[in-house]
Amino acid sequence: MNCFIFNPQSKRARLKGKIANYLTHLGVEGEMIEVKDEKMVGEAVKEAVSKGAESVIAIGGDGVVNRVIQVLAKTETSMGIIPIGETNFFANMLGISDWKKGCEALTQKKTLDVNLGIISGEKYFTSSIEIEGKNEKKEGFWEKIFKKSKKKYYPVTIQVEDENSKFKIQTNMSSILITTVALPLADNFNLENELEDQRLNIIIQSKPNQENKKSMDVTSSIKGKKIEIESKSGVSIKADGENSGKASVKIEMMPKCLKAIVAEK
Repeated sequence: MNCFIFNPQSKRARLKGKIANYLTHLGVEGEMIEVKDEKMVGEAVKEAVSKGAESVIAIGGDGVVNRVIQVLAKTETSMGIIPIGETNFFANMLGISDWKKGCEALTQKKTLDVNLGIISGEKYFTSSIEIEGKNEKKEGFWEKIFKKSKKKYYPVTIQVEDENSKFKIQTNMSSILITTVALPLADNFNLENELEDQRLNIIIQSKPNQENKKSMDVTSSIKGKKIEIESKSGVSIKADGENSGKASVKIEMMPKCLKAIVAEK
């Protein structure tokens, strides 16, 4: 049995009829559950699994997808995506470029056990974590145009652990990006190959050296299975675009813990 999770208040909710008609045309059946509040997505997924759903399909963007994986990770229930959101990074990773491709993937029934990241052992993420300094003052439209704001840097300690190594970095960062796959996605991106490298990618933008203050941020790229970030200053943490709200976090790669429906090439 398929279960479709859909937010009728989505900006692209008008596609619901087209999606339903196309699924009927393809011979794909299932129950459509409308969840008006995204915070209730998790409960809807739990109910679907308890009823014996073999697949739960998220109709929406990365926000809805993120809430669905919180329930389906480490289960035998497969997850499908019909992307209609503004950000559909995870769907693109799975080879699903649009809503039609998402519908068609359900007929092909090809699944892969994909890697996820996890924050402090509590919250899964599919694609990325962004860490930036908090804006203490919200500037207006004209201020942003005419005022040249000085970039702020925040002291952080980053500990990276791999199978055979463990090291610590202390730096003044402007931003940190942690991803489950290497970015940007290459034209010949192959998810099956990426799954074999079960390490997180860490990209750090940090303060240039004092001798050359006008130079651009220093960019450092490293890999690791476990990452611990500590900050006593105000930083903003987002997982898959959603606020996580923790100044200090532990991040790990969870190998092949989500059964995802992928598109055939």
